[in-house]
Amino acid sequence: MSGLDKLGDREQFYVGEIDKLKTEIKAIQAGESDLVKKIDAKIAGLKTKRDEAVDALYDDPDEKNKPKLQARLDTIREDLNKAEANRKDTIASAVSSLEKQIHEYSEIVKQLGTQATPV
Repeated sequence: MSGLDKLGDREQFYVGEIDKLKTEIKAIQAGESDLVKKIDAKIAGLKTKRDEAVDALYDDPDEKNKPKLQARLDTIREDLNKAEANRKDTIASAVSSLEKQIHEYSEIVKQLGTQATPV
């Protein structure tokens, strides 16, 4: 195998990796990646807890329990807000990291293309 063939193979490898990274970005943005699904499951669980806390607050006839139930509801709402904000930050960070990797691989492909060009 000549040096040019090896360069072509490496170039194809990086082009394939770039395509995989672009696919992963699309999956993250569409909410289909494992990372986003895990976060969404946590958010869904918090929403369920919030709904249960609201029901408990309004269904409890004992006024003495209201402050404790309200405090629990407030805590769950704070956790839910944090989780939703964290979801956005995590997605943005993951996409940014993948885009950076795409850029690095693109630079490698350019360098390999330059090396393969006869002078």
